Amino acid sequence: KLRRPLSCPVFANIGKNQQTPLSDAHLDYSKLIHGLSGLVDGFVINISSPNTKDLRRLFEPDYFSDFLSQVMSSRQPHTGPVLLKLSPDLSEDDLKMVLDISVSHKIDGWILTNTSQGLREGLKFPAEGGGVSGRPLGTLSKARLTQALKILGSNRQGRLVVSVGGIMSSEDIEERLGLGADLVQIYSALVFRGPYFFDSVLKMRKPS
Repeated sequence: KLRRPLSCPVFANIGKNQQTPLSDAHLDYSKLIHGLSGLVDGFVINISSPNTKDLRRLFEPDYFSDFLSQVMSSRQPHTGPVLLKLSPDLSEDDLKMVLDISVSHKIDGWILTNTSQGLREGLKFPAEGGGVSGRPLGTLSKARLTQALKILGSNRQGRLVVSVGGIMSSEDIEERLGLGADLVQIYSALVFRGPYFFDSVLKMRKPS
């Protein structure tokens, strides 16, 4: 049994090594799931980070189904829920393909979305690596959330949908929950507003 000072669940966000070829990527994820099962409450399969070269190619049809099948088969009775973190730069057709396949492999939910490489165009960023986060990502992340829920339909039942990207205020949180997300995740808001961001959100949500 896990012992920690706080009762909130802890998920491990896992990825592959830079040097691991895509054909062997499932081995890295499976090793992490095997080694960390029982130490965390669940896992986030991250194949959407723009910081690992070619990682997002795992979403391509030539890789995705076999990759996810092998990763999901490595689960153990005490592994906990397994979520898939999606890229905001997937087309709607690719998003549907990814959702349909992940439902067939019994994924427990999705995180929408990681940072965007598409939004880098026209910005003075280094040529390689990284993606845009914070408020500029908000519109794209909301669009992917709405599209995903529409595509999933009844397949969403019993699965967790987490919205992230451009959530900078309590109003943004209310909007994502109103759009149908079960949970929200915060990153950039912590950089600009610090941990007291959560205190302000709780005060806004507290009934009068």
